[in-house]
Amino acid sequence: MKREDASKYMKEGFAKAQENRAEVAERFNKGKPELWYWLLFPHTAEGVARVLEFGATKYKELNWTKGGKPDKEYLSAAMRHVMKHMRSMISRNPEDMYDEESGCLHLSHAVWNLCALIDLNLQNTPVKNGREV
Repeated sequence: MKREDASKYMKEGFAKAQENRAEVAERFNKGKPELWYWLLFPHTAEGVARVLEFGATKYKELNWTKGGKPDKEYLSAAMRHVMKHMRSMISRNPEDMYDEESGCLHLSHAVWNLCALIDLNLQNTPVKNGREV
């Protein structure tokens, strides 16, 4: 290929690429959840991840996925942590916001318990629009 031909080929290829960029790729996301919304809660996501890490060390990694515990255990644990957070608001002592054993926020523990409860309840259950099918 001659140098002039190569240059022309590259220019044409570049022009075609620019044309393609003007078009928008097709996506069929209508009705699907916008999971990127979780990115709006980076502190929450990190807090829940830290609770998961703590649990993996204390018990065993992914131990909670075995299930078998009644829902009330997760709800009780979540409420205990919510209540401890509420007490920290009354005491106005920032240290009371944190779980003594894990060092994580009580609210992070509460959120983790609710997330685990949701996942365990929906495990092996087809879900559509947040509802069982």
